[in-house]
This record gives sequence, structure tokens and C-alpha cells, in this order.
Amino acid sequence: MENDVTEFSTVPFLGVPVIASAPDVVLPNLGSIYHDAPRRIVFLEAWDIWRLVWSKKLRSRWAAASIHVMAVTGPSVAMIRLATGSRVPRFGRFHTVIRTLSHAEEHGARVFLLDRRIETLQKVEANLRSTFPGLHIAGRSVLSKSVADSVQVAIKKSAAHFVLAGLGKEGRRHWISDNYQSFGTALSINAHEVFGTMTGGNSPFRIWLAVRIPAYCLLVLVLLGIRVFSSGTRGKQ
Repeated sequence: MENDVTEFSTVPFLGVPVIASAPDVVLPNLGSIYHDAPRRIVFLEAWDIWRLVWSKKLRSRWAAASIHVMAVTGPSVAMIRLATGSRVPRFGRFHTVIRTLSHAEEHGARVFLLDRRIETLQKVEANLRSTFPGLHIAGRSVLSKSVADSVQVAIKKSAAHFVLAGLGKEGRRHWISDNYQSFGTALSINAHEVFGTMTGGNSPFRIWLAVRIPAYCLLVLVLLGIRVFSSGTRGKQ
């Protein structure tokens, strides 16, 4: 695989570079380039924008050059445009992972799989072997606190180019963000929703989305304020 020299165009949002290049430009490169340092994809949702507004620590973490931040919902795309005046494309989670793996297959890439359940791992591995026979499954592991350190070592020793994880939304979702830099040169993706699609799982109705509506209304006002403040600052320069 080639050296990682591609730079994607980005839109700065609260100091975080959100990818502005089209998916047709980004995804073939992510799948065909050898990553010479640990990297990670972040799928940016509307609630993540709320978190970015209020968390300086998160902004600092996601501003790292090793992280590719992609807007994956219509509201997140609209909110970024509201705050910055710039358009960014919407990256579908499933499309992003499948297109990336499709190009990775052409280069015989190695993939390490992580999940909370062995049944899910078995189904996802069977799906990948059937759909992408040119990919090499470098390893797989059920993640738990008792084996977390061993999993890090296993990923690094596997020399995987990609780490696909289905770690959900609970506490363990942070495991990738906290540890991806110890995975060797892999590109890490928390693909929980994609694993659900591959295994035929249904997304449960989440009533807490309605509870968040007042917070989103406040967020829109905050983003408008950011836009006005930024415009005023540029006008004085």
C-alpha cells in the first residue's frame, strides 16, 4: 500500500477540522493508502456538536492531525454550515465503511475486528469474508475490561491496517478514542451501527432523542452566536 500523503480539504469548526472533500475523493484514499501512523475516523452527529461546544478537552482531542472527522447526519451538516457558512458533505456510516473496505481489498489489507459479543464477531467476519474475499482478517476479539490490555497488544502484533469496532454507545465506546494510538499504524473505526446492519440487528426506538430537543434549540442559538462573532472578528481584521 502507498504512503499516507493525501491531505483532504477541511472546514474548521470550533478548531476541529471537519472533512470538506467529497466522499468520492476521501474514501478511495482511506482504503488504498498505508497509514504510517495510528489514525481514527470520528463520525460526527448532532449531539457530538453539542459536546464540542461545551468541552474544550474534546475539541483539543479531535483537533489532532491523526483524526478524520466526518459529518454523518443531516442535522450535523446543517449545524456546521450554520456556524461556519461553509458546506461539508454528509458521509453515510455504512457507505463509508463499505467503500473504504472495497478499496482496501484491492490492496490485500489486514482488518482486526472488535465487539462486545462473540456472536456478532462471527457474523461480521462471515459477512466480510463473503463480500470482500481479498481482505485478510488479521484477528478478532471480544472486548472486556479483563482483556483490554491483551487486546491492545494483539492488535499491534497483528499489523492490521484497519480496526473495525462495534462497541456501542455505552462507556466502552471511549475505548477506541483512548487507545487507538497504541494499535500500530491502523486506521480505527467505531462501526457499531454498521455491524448492526451486517448482522440484521434493528436499531431500537430511542425516546431520549425527543428529550434532547430543547438542548438542540439552545444549540442552534449558540451556533448562530458563533457565526455572528466569527463574522465580526473577520470584519475587524
